[in-house]
Amino acid sequence: GFYSICPSLLASTCRFQDNMSIVTVDLKKIFGETAKLAELPKYIENALTLAGEGNEVILTGQAPVWLYLSIAHALHGKVMGNSQG
Repeated sequence: GFYSICPSLLASTCRFQDNMSIVTVDLKKIFGETAKLAELPKYIENALTLAGEGNEVILTGQAPVWLYLSIAHALHGKVMGNSQG
């Protein structure tokens, strides 16, 4: 097929024939039941690891606006972006 999906617990990756990857990161799965501002550095580190370098990233899932904004800011310049919510 044109692409394959490689699921994980926190993100899914679609690899296209031209070796471009689209990574979907579900923010709800990163923080669990309640997001805590004190744990923001851990959430950002997890998102950066899942996103990889140079991939197109889709942020999705139920999460506070401050978490979406913080992670999008951290990913800026490292990935190509997209947001769905």
